[in-house]
Amino acid sequence: TSGGLRGLVFFNARMVDDFNTGSDLLFGKEQDGFFIVNGRIGLTNIAGRFSIEGWAQNLFNKDYTQVAINTPFVAPQQVFSAFLAEPRTYGVTVRGKF
Repeated sequence: TSGGLRGLVFFNARMVDDFNTGSDLLFGKEQDGFFIVNGRIGLTNIAGRFSIEGWAQNLFNKDYTQVAINTPFVAPQQVFSAFLAEPRTYGVTVRGKF
């Protein structure tokens, strides 16, 4: 601590193996494995009356498919639509007690 402040550093990671995103298990709906990192860095005073934190989710901006579905009403070829995961997001959180 320095001057009544405490620091916070927090990172977490998640590794996901290859998986199929469709309920019908079709080959084209496979998602390769990936690694996601989230983090938070901040300062708070010892009395806990205020804090400020910078944070990021999906820190390395990994693109991956959460769910793939068959696209309806498309001629004979097999066409898929997908719901992609959240891109990198970041921000600042400020808290205070009165």
